[in-house]
Amino acid sequence: MQAMQTDQVQQQQQPPITPKTPKSASQMFPPVATGKPSTDQNVPAFCKQYKIISKNRIGKVVLREFDSIECDGTVVIEGFPSEEGMTAIMTANYIIKQLQLPLVGDIVSPYFTPLGVVRDGLPSHGIRIYGNKKIVVFVSEYEIKDPEIQNDIIDAVYDFCQRHRSKCLISVDGLDVDPTVKKQPTDDIKIGIQSSAAEDEDEDEEGDEGEEMMSFEDEDAPKTTEELLKLLEQEDYKEKVWYVTNSEHYAKKLQEMNATVAIEVACTGISGGILAEAPFRGVPVLSLFAPLNKFLKIGTRASITLIHALNKLMSEDQTSILIDTSELDKTAKELESKLKDVLGKLAPGALGDEKTPTGAFHSMYM
Repeated sequence: MQAMQTDQVQQQQQPPITPKTPKSASQMFPPVATGKPSTDQNVPAFCKQYKIISKNRIGKVVLREFDSIECDGTVVIEGFPSEEGMTAIMTANYIIKQLQLPLVGDIVSPYFTPLGVVRDGLPSHGIRIYGNKKIVVFVSEYEIKDPEIQNDIIDAVYDFCQRHRSKCLISVDGLDVDPTVKKQPTDDIKIGIQSSAAEDEDEDEEGDEGEEMMSFEDEDAPKTTEELLKLLEQEDYKEKVWYVTNSEHYAKKLQEMNATVAIEVACTGISGGILAEAPFRGVPVLSLFAPLNKFLKIGTRASITLIHALNKLMSEDQTSILIDTSELDKTAKELESKLKDVLGKLAPGALGDEKTPTGAFHSMYM
């Protein structure tokens, strides 16, 4: 689109007209964005039109499937964000990119905040579905906060798996605590105390509406950038994978991979709801977890661990899905190097500033 010109520009002398060279076929018929991640540097001039072949309304959300969908009997991976950071999103997006998965559907709702996402020249909604004949990936650009809509999305994902007779449903996330160790009551960071009716009136004036939340700061949390950098340097990184599953078949596979059963885990959001419904939906479900830095929940290392685990699991399970992991470690080192560089440039003691909360690096969704 040409920008509007000012009067001064219009009065300038026009350059002489030179003969135009004939357009090549690629110029006359520019590439079309199909939703499939592109390896070409040329940005498509326009996107294709999708034909919606199926709409399934569940509560306040609608799961739409496009004419490009062909995913019966596939592995399904959900990449919805959680309070534990970006591990699920990073894992899902990496798989989508490496396997060149096309867009095959989405989840929409009038209750969602309007959001348009453009990837490889293709505009789409915030919650998207990519896939082929072997694998389907759900991914979301934002964290859904409304509990009712969260449950509707959980039902929609399970409904999709049941209708398409999915081989299994895999959820991935990072954990900042060891789920093989039983927690003590004192491990809880927040304790909710329900006040009596007589005390409610006084507390309403404070805006708590009858519920008082007592928070305790983590004594080990870094107070300065120097302390945080030191923790990152001393971090002992090991590729651990914990799991919860309702499938005997996949439990054996995961144990062969030296994955460990998670004894105690508390998951919130869509991933937590999918895990909670695993015993009741008739779909093989695997929830995979990897260690996450408790003070800096970016999830790069956790995502790498989970991608390696998924690659091994699916390649050994006759799924024939191979994910190129050659660039993973290089990418992780580059990201961590940039992160440390940014932290190193912060003013000394920045985390201890009164204007900066102690938990400033606790969540990516603050």
